[in-house]
Amino acid sequence: SHRGNGFGFPENTVEAVNEAARNGFRSEIDVRLTADKRAVVFHDATIDTPPCRGLISELSSAQLASCGLPFLENFSNFTNRHLVGLMVHVKGQSSDLINLVFAHVGPGDVVFIDSGNAPKGYLQAVRDASAASPGARITYCAHGVEDVDAVKPYLRWGDGFSLSTAHLWRDELFRKAFRASHGVVT
Repeated sequence: SHRGNGFGFPENTVEAVNEAARNGFRSEIDVRLTADKRAVVFHDATIDTPPCRGLISELSSAQLASCGLPFLENFSNFTNRHLVGLMVHVKGQSSDLINLVFAHVGPGDVVFIDSGNAPKGYLQAVRDASAASPGARITYCAHGVEDVDAVKPYLRWGDGFSLSTAHLWRDELFRKAFRASHGVVT
């Protein structure tokens, strides 16, 4: 369920994720880092809901909480989590955010990483932080063959790639992502 949407509650809320889980669906939520280093659940980089206006990364967690935004820790114990899991889409390439995410995910959860042009230090931080939750899977979003090559040294067993529909038609990208995520030497 995309951000828990479709079950009568606002998206990216604990209530929406709970209701989706009660109906047997995994929810995808988006997380961003606040100015005071907390993982807030919000899709966009900016907010324009009075009194919250501006970049999420420049606002404090207290400001964002006053506008009703939930935080990742609020999603730690929802209904049927052990059955459906949670998909956490990490927005931004921050080691601080990665550490917060892996402190809150568990077995059956999926952490979605945008690996486009990701620096090696960030990819290493993802790999290091993932040790805190070995049952969670990592899915890297590859935008091109170079993304697959960059991520390959950091893959753990069970991790994989997500390719947009447009990329699926590029045979070379598909083959490379499949081989890298299945341990096939290329």
